[in-house]
Formats: sequence, structure tokens, C-alpha cells
Amino acid sequence: MEPEIQPAQPEAPLDGTDAAAAHAPATAAPSLGERIFDWMNWTFYGSQGLRAGWSVLIFYLIAGLLGLAVGFVFQSFHLIDFNNMDHWTAPLAITEKLVEFCRWWERRR
Repeated sequence: MEPEIQPAQPEAPLDGTDAAAAHAPATAAPSLGERIFDWMNWTFYGSQGLRAGWSVLIFYLIAGLLGLAVGFVFQSFHLIDFNNMDHWTAPLAITEKLVEFCRWWERRR
């Protein structure tokens, strides 16, 4: 009956090369670019993909940029004038009532 673990095969002679150089790693340290990439990969990605906090931050950044872009367009076409916002306008009152309704709807659940 043969043993389950086969004996190790003898290594080939090194043909005149230094034994320490033969077993040394190819590079001593990763480059700066590889270290930065590894750090960013560890920071932003976990075992299940993009980490939750970063995805929320990205959502708020995109929403804020879209809000700024829409506000700029509205102000450029004089659809809204931020200088005369000392009184309630009809669109602001409707928006306030809509937000109030949404809050009531969420509390009702």
C-alpha cells in the first residue's frame, strides 16, 4: 500500500547562482502607485463592494451638484430671483405644504 503523502522531490542544483538571490522576491517594495491603489481599494471597497458610507457621500455629492446646476439654470433664465426672497411665493408655499404632507405620511406609517 502506498502512502497518501508523496515524498518531496529533490530540488535541482542551482547551476552556480547564489541560493539567497534565487529565493529573494522579485521586488523589495511596491511602488508608490501600487501603494496608493491598495490604500484606495481598502478605503472604498470592502468584501461586498463599495462601502455604505462612501455610497451615501457620493449620493449627496451628486444630489448637491444637480441642485446647484438646476438653481444656476433657474437663476440664469430669471425663473427665480434669490434677491427678492423676503416673502412667500406660491411655489414656495406649495413646496412647504408638500414637504409637510410627506412628513405626515411617514409618521402615519
